[in-house]
Amino acid sequence: MPGELEAAGGLLAALTQASIAGGTFVGGILLGPDGIPLEKRWQSVLLLTAVILSGSAALGAVANRRTGIVTLTGLRLPA
Repeated sequence: MPGELEAAGGLLAALTQASIAGGTFVGGILLGPDGIPLEKRWQSVLLLTAVILSGSAALGAVANRRTGIVTLTGLRLPA
């Protein structure tokens, strides 16, 4: 089990770095000099943020519905 925990930590670090790189790339496109005009930049960033947050909330709700780990009274770990 300790080997699995180390592998999971490495995967988490790699996914975190990939997410940062992806966010930087998309942010550079949205806010770059040849991207969206200045008047629309902040609106597009806020809209994109709302879409991403809504999507992650929906994915979390679907995952919770399938696993049932999180309840209204707290965390319920499977036996």
